[in-house]
Amino acid sequence: MRVLLPAIVSCAIAVVPCPSRAATPAQTIHQLVGSWNCVTTDTNHKAWRVVAKYSKFGSWLQMRAAYPAQNGQRPGSIVKFFGFDSDQGRWIVTSVDTSGEFYVIDSKSKTFDGSRWEDAYPADVGTAAVKVQSSNEYTFDAQVPIGGGHDYQSHTICKRM
Repeated sequence: MRVLLPAIVSCAIAVVPCPSRAATPAQTIHQLVGSWNCVTTDTNHKAWRVVAKYSKFGSWLQMRAAYPAQNGQRPGSIVKFFGFDSDQGRWIVTSVDTSGEFYVIDSKSKTFDGSRWEDAYPADVGTAAVKVQSSNEYTFDAQVPIGGGHDYQSHTICKRM
């Protein structure tokens, strides 16, 4: 079972906006370099905060975040790699955090604004959508089934620092 805070941090830095809808994958990744402040609210009425630093890692984007203890959870850190698989025409995010959790999500959307994401591993039927507000702000809405016909849902707002 996933640890809640890393999952929320994952949502907060999992998918990032494309400031230009017509940008190539390489341009998109270049435009995302910098620091982002993200706040997530969830179905449990809790707020989670994280600051993430995005930097180039070859043709990929490396996303790093350290998060403080929040809502009864321990502090930790997470690293993600975000890139584009041109052979399969999909965006990929792979993530590992200090609790040992890891996952892969992907999107076959051509642009980030309105993109739809699905959990690839573990395949727990989690989904998400991105809405780009501007080159300095985006939202990320995620949901994952938690059993009993219920979903865990979160809404993340990220702003460039």
